Amino acid sequence: MRAHLAALGGTLLLLSGAACSPNGDCTEKATCPDTADGATGDDTGLAVDASAAEGGADATRGDDSSVDASDAGDASDAHSVSDVVFVDSATCPTGSTCIDPVPAGWIGPLALFDQTGGPPPPTPPACPSAFGTDAYDGNASPTSPLAVCGCTCAVTSTSCNGTSAPSISIYSDASCMFNPTCGTATLPYTSPNPFCVGTGCTGGQGARATEQPGTGSCAATPSTSKPPWGWTETARACQPSSVGGGCSGAQVCVPVPPSPFLAKLCVMQTGDLPCPSGSSYSLKHSFFGSVNDGRSCTPACACGSVTGVTCSGGTVAVYSMYSGSTCGGSMQDIPIDGACHALSPLVPGNVFAQANSPSTASGGTCTVTANGQPQGSVVAASPTTVCCQP
Repeated sequence: MRAHLAALGGTLLLLSGAACSPNGDCTEKATCPDTADGATGDDTGLAVDASAAEGGADATRGDDSSVDASDAGDASDAHSVSDVVFVDSATCPTGSTCIDPVPAGWIGPLALFDQTGGPPPPTPPACPSAFGTDAYDGNASPTSPLAVCGCTCAVTSTSCNGTSAPSISIYSDASCMFNPTCGTATLPYTSPNPFCVGTGCTGGQGARATEQPGTGSCAATPSTSKPPWGWTETARACQPSSVGGGCSGAQVCVPVPPSPFLAKLCVMQTGDLPCPSGSSYSLKHSFFGSVNDGRSCTPACACGSVTGVTCSGGTVAVYSMYSGSTCGGSMQDIPIDGACHALSPLVPGNVFAQANSPSTASGGTCTVTANGQPQGSVVAASPTTVCCQP
């Protein structure tokens, strides 16, 4: 019977029909407590500590090692291990099987459900009546779409000055029909003293001021979205409420799990571990309680130049003289609208001009020239190892 108890990795309760007389005589020595001086029969030490039977802090394993009760209900690995009752019997009945001892440090015996087909992961069946405790629920083989990488470009500033300064063309006729023009000049606007620019024209009669496209700057904003991931495999490990005698050596009698559970019995332990050496539990299954989502995008978001900036509302002034660093003489404001405007009175000599008021910029767009690429994946984490009979 000592060997039978050693076969179980969880807390054991011993049931038997044997009884002890008041003077200590037993009909079956295995169920009797030790005497005060420690002198017992051949089955010394079979009695299970009461605190273990009641789910106390220390649960005696078959290998005589002590396991903290927190191992049985650690939410991080989803283990929920209850007491297992040992029922002494002369035979292992039909529908049950004799199994080897549960190796030291492992939890068992367990019936395992393991099915693929997700996502979403298959729903595991309820634990069968002979394995009434749901000891572990986990999953395996996560799958996920790649990260979706985006890049947006937004105009942050626009300008109608500098390289986008307006230009003025002076004509020798008031209708601006004679070509080529008498003279042209670009009129950059500077504050507070706009440049006075000579047009190279003498005797101008008409003028046409034209806006140039504005300029601007653009900001790139990358984005990363992660579509939902899912498990493709589901596991459930169920623990029997009792095991029995009737087997040879150290083996114990356990019901054969019904379908859809695997017919072979298993043991488990938290972590990614090799199956216990030298045991019959050699077929490894790995299940997990969480994932590390490592999906991301490469930092390649970039934008092109701003286009489509419209400038409007500015004016230029036409002068007949240049004095020092400023224009002088007769003056006439010309709107920067691309239309022909007669100069009145006629500018008989050299024609000078300067930007009189700045134009206002509006509109503008910029386009994405580079986008990030998806990288990384979803990786399973918080492993539990389940080892089964082959």
